[in-house]
Amino acid sequence: MLKSNIVIFFICVLFSVTVDAQRLSDPTKPKHSFNTSVSATTDSISTKKKHSLNAIKVTDRGNIAIINNQQYRTGSKLGQDTIIKISSNKVLLSSGKKMVLFADSVIKLSSKD
Repeated sequence: MLKSNIVIFFICVLFSVTVDAQRLSDPTKPKHSFNTSVSATTDSISTKKKHSLNAIKVTDRGNIAIINNQQYRTGSKLGQDTIIKISSNKVLLSSGKKMVLFADSVIKLSSKD
């Protein structure tokens, strides 16, 4: 009788532990669920390359824009656009688009030749 009571007690304890474990949330599971079904046509996929203005070098010889870690001067081609103007904090493209830097990312250099 004592053995059967001990076995029943352990079964009850084990059952209560598994019930509590089911209420615990998975800490690695994202808090928000995202719709993973993707339906797209080739018309809706953009194949345009994004340009990122990294910095502008302000020099006595003219400003140089650093775009996608490449150096460009006024008149340089950037994809379908031409760089029209490079100021101390923005680049103006022939399409009318502007690429703007934050004020604290301007580097001023002077050349002494």
